[in-house]
Amino acid sequence: MCEQEVANGDDKIILGGKEHHRRCYEESKPQAAAKARGPSAPICPLCEQDVNTGDDKIILGGKEHHRRCYEESKPQAAAKARGPATPVCPLCEQDVVPSDDKIILGGKEHHRRCYEESKPQAQSRARGPVAAVCPLCDQEVAPSDDKIIIGGKEQHRRCYEENKPQAQVRTRGPVASVCPMCEQEVIPSDDKIIIGGREHHRRCYEESKPQQTETRRAVAILCPACGVDINSQEKIVVEGKEWHRVCYNYNDYARS
Repeated sequence: MCEQEVANGDDKIILGGKEHHRRCYEESKPQAAAKARGPSAPICPLCEQDVNTGDDKIILGGKEHHRRCYEESKPQAAAKARGPATPVCPLCEQDVVPSDDKIILGGKEHHRRCYEESKPQAQSRARGPVAAVCPLCDQEVAPSDDKIIIGGKEQHRRCYEENKPQAQVRTRGPVASVCPMCEQEVIPSDDKIIIGGREHHRRCYEESKPQQTETRRAVAILCPACGVDINSQEKIVVEGKEWHRVCYNYNDYARS
């Protein structure tokens, strides 16, 4: 610009790989920038120097920054470059723009590629050990979400409804049973009864009596002792009532 030597003690900047006096640059910009760099060269908005191809850099607000500048000046750099509303992926510390493929964990937007590359570390870092993730959409199941538990895992009810019966096979396997009243899994440790050949949570059954009994009596007879279906191989009729033979014998023994 001035065609004079740039000494070691001079205040200078580097544009297009060449040292310039800062005073010359300030006096002649933007012409100096266009002349020295060309129209496509990016400039770090924090130090106002070239961001070269080999530099360690990040993108904030659609602009390339030197990572060292960002680290030295954050959070000021983030506010200056992005504004308060722009989300940043906590795994790569770069902008999550609206067009990115993303997921939400711990209330924060993440690039899906970052999440996939760093699982399970990403889950632990973003959510903590107690957070649940829906296995159908891979997003967090928040405490306030409408959810069900299948295969011991929390799922969004909307995901479950959209993916039935695929969701059941994916999360439970073909042998798991579901209570037809609450549509949640009946696990081995649950207190349960069998009605119409299907396992029910006992609490669901108790809460819905006598409606449930009335709807099933046309196809099933319940033992007056245990309240469970009686099939033809194990029943006994006493005084006009059908019993499980074992239940009647136990009750008869108890009365004697």
